[in-house]
Amino acid sequence: MTPWFWKEESQSESMRLWFFIAIYTIILLAVFLTLPKDYISYYILGGKLADMSQTPQRIKNGSTKAEIESITQVDQLLTWDRYSSVTVDDTTNKHNSGISTEATSAAISTAPPTSVTTLTETHNRGTSGAPTTQASTCKDPDLDLIRNNNRFVCCQPVGGLGNNMFIYASCYGLAAYYNRTLVFPKSSMLTKYFKLNAHIIQDNCACNSAKFYLEKYNCGMDPALLNLSPKENIKFGYYLQSWKYFVNVMDDIRRQYTLSNTTLSKARDIISKLSIEHQQRTKRLFKKQPVLVGIHVRRGDINSEARLIKFGYELATPGFFSHAMQYFRKKYAHVLFLVCSLEMDWTKWYVTGDDIIYVEGNEFITDMAVLLSCDHTVTSVGSFSWWVGFLNGGETVYYQWPAREGSELRKQFSANYSDYFLPEWIGLK
Repeated sequence: MTPWFWKEESQSESMRLWFFIAIYTIILLAVFLTLPKDYISYYILGGKLADMSQTPQRIKNGSTKAEIESITQVDQLLTWDRYSSVTVDDTTNKHNSGISTEATSAAISTAPPTSVTTLTETHNRGTSGAPTTQASTCKDPDLDLIRNNNRFVCCQPVGGLGNNMFIYASCYGLAAYYNRTLVFPKSSMLTKYFKLNAHIIQDNCACNSAKFYLEKYNCGMDPALLNLSPKENIKFGYYLQSWKYFVNVMDDIRRQYTLSNTTLSKARDIISKLSIEHQQRTKRLFKKQPVLVGIHVRRGDINSEARLIKFGYELATPGFFSHAMQYFRKKYAHVLFLVCSLEMDWTKWYVTGDDIIYVEGNEFITDMAVLLSCDHTVTSVGSFSWWVGFLNGGETVYYQWPAREGSELRKQFSANYSDYFLPEWIGLK
């Protein structure tokens, strides 16, 4: 049935236009009102981040809009990690080596005293404030247990696999240092790969009542975090990328970070198959088992995104890989390099030799298992590469200039990178 206002010959085109505009507006309004409040806030703010509870920087509530955007940008650059997808597997353990606790004591005694930032103080990366999510709204079953017992250490995982591994290890070391129990959220990918020795909670909101302490450097140790006298639960943040935070529990961390038998067995099968193919292809038969050296080549967006380049990320150069391989070639008569990378086109062009096997087409956790099955390691840049070097147990050769001098990223490291790279590692350029 045709509407009456269409039958009127005198009905103007403008009336029809206004009719359709009204209908369209009603539809849009109905859709808009069904959106969650966080989405509504998002669009009202013109697409800017409005739900601060979904970011690690909930302490930014007292900041101006410009400060929030600036801090958020730094957070995104620091948490950038390409390895974030996960699967679950069973675990076992191996490895047993570490560094004496005297190293941390020496570092603390020689470092200048610094003030610790709490939720009521101002930090060099923004203004602190109370968390937006109140404990009373939290539904985690362990909320009362944590809130009513001042014996816990909390932390907030951010970023990909390597970042999560740093955060857990450092918080675990700090919890042991203060003789407390570490609380860790089940949502972290680490719970899907490793058997963690922590009190696992369903929602990190259970830690909202903990007193927050923010590190001074993202990739260096803040001695002030080891000089607290807390009377309540503690929450540390955010990146904590320094081995000195967990120097007292290194053996324990290695045991917890052991990949499953299934994953390690798959890696050994890959190495065996590729080694046979390599010998057949090169006619290079080893009289005895060669020394295996794993090489991780990290490039990706560090090389292409202007924001990451501006922030200060540096790439390991072709010269570095050449020098690293020559180091092992001179040291061992029979050596075979296993190279893992997500950028194999570049890698095959610049990392070359008849003693190289390129490992392709596997999940990142399988690549990690392959690299950890080698005798020694060559790391490039990034937290994933760092943990391969730490967990391998053999010699580790690393690219010694991961940040451009004078950049914002460089400011997050200690003066000589000694808080980040282990003292026994071999730095080359």
